[in-house]
Amino acid sequence: MKVPPPGSNDTLNCNLEKSGERRVSISFRVLALVALVFCANSSDAQQPRGEPKIRIHVLDGRTGKIIADDHLLIFVTNSSQQPEAVHIDRTTDSAGLAILDEEAASFRYIQVWTDWHILCVKCPNCVEYPISEVLNKGLVSQNLCGTVKVQPKPGDLYIFARRRHWWESTNFSAPRQHSTRQKKGPNLGF
Repeated sequence: MKVPPPGSNDTLNCNLEKSGERRVSISFRVLALVALVFCANSSDAQQPRGEPKIRIHVLDGRTGKIIADDHLLIFVTNSSQQPEAVHIDRTTDSAGLAILDEEAASFRYIQVWTDWHILCVKCPNCVEYPISEVLNKGLVSQNLCGTVKVQPKPGDLYIFARRRHWWESTNFSAPRQHSTRQKKGPNLGF
């Protein structure tokens, strides 16, 4: 666009054109902002509120104290044989609580493992909890470590675990690996 010399009538038209461009630019920005806010609110309205949540509480089976900041390995599946289990990682908060949102609601069974702790059930790999029962009534895992009892609410799953004993951490029960490789060095006849 040509800039007219100062004092001519064309200068007035040029300034009007620039202010008109600014108005269009500002109007477009306001319109885009309103559309963005409207779209954000409508997408929130499409998602149903109050999705089923599973609250996993992890407690020490001997003392009943919470187990905070512990990594949980959670497996959800649709069959009890777990051929296609989905793995979900969570960490308990300072209250010993981990929350699963809608990702677990589409499955039928849940299995929870804790890192650095032993589950207080007879056969940890055999225990699966029905998600529908957890959501409807709430469930409490078996507690073979102590006498702690809790009353669950719908959506609550209580898991009892205990710290490993020192001998469980040493791995004495693992089979020893014997090497078939010949030792290097002189054969002294021992």
